[in-house]
Amino acid sequence: MKSVYEKEEAYWNGMFDSDDSMSILPYCSTHGREANADTNAAKVSMIRALPTDLSDRMNTLANGSDIALYMIGLAGATCLLHHYTNRENVLVGMPTIDESDDDSSPRDVLIMKTNLTRGSSFRSVLGSIKTAVGGAVEHRHLPFRKMVHNLNLEMDTNGLPVMNTVVSYSAIHTASIDLSVSSDVMFRFDAKDDGLHLEVLYDESRYDASYIATLFEHFFPTASFCVIPAGPAYRQCRVIVRR
Repeated sequence: MKSVYEKEEAYWNGMFDSDDSMSILPYCSTHGREANADTNAAKVSMIRALPTDLSDRMNTLANGSDIALYMIGLAGATCLLHHYTNRENVLVGMPTIDESDDDSSPRDVLIMKTNLTRGSSFRSVLGSIKTAVGGAVEHRHLPFRKMVHNLNLEMDTNGLPVMNTVVSYSAIHTASIDLSVSSDVMFRFDAKDDGLHLEVLYDESRYDASYIATLFEHFFPTASFCVIPAGPAYRQCRVIVRR
């Protein structure tokens, strides 16, 4: 008898390679405190408003679609992680958009995998993310342990999957995931009256505030360079981070 999840199993089995792992921003802390690897530690928050031209352009590209706006932000975060990790496969956690399930299992968060190289255009990255998000949501019904069967995914001592980096958008991800996953960093986009904001929640035993502030300094020009038109070069935009 074939599994009722045959289609979902085939999708997730083909998604991850044996050498895949969750993307991690390099740890950078001078606190002298020992990082807590056993629990989902409380996070410290740092919030910045996106530059007006970047916020306006992202909203224009999204054309009123919350999921499109999320994917644009996710693309920017993915490019940033690619630069910091120097890995072609970027894997991050995404809270599920459909909250109709009563199940409170770790399936509340799905894993997005995007492949990119230094020569990848922002358009190609965004297209890959659109495909990944659509596929993950469509095949979200599989039990979580089977989703990640081929992925080298760690569990903390509370039995929660460790998704080191999670990206969310407040307009579509309204439920708390604190009891579903353990993470080091969460990028959370939010729409306010004065434009888009980015909140980074981080484990201060692993990261200094100055390091997180530098993330913003790198994210803003990278996203701006890619989504704000600047003549013919816009269509050939490459993934870069200016140091």
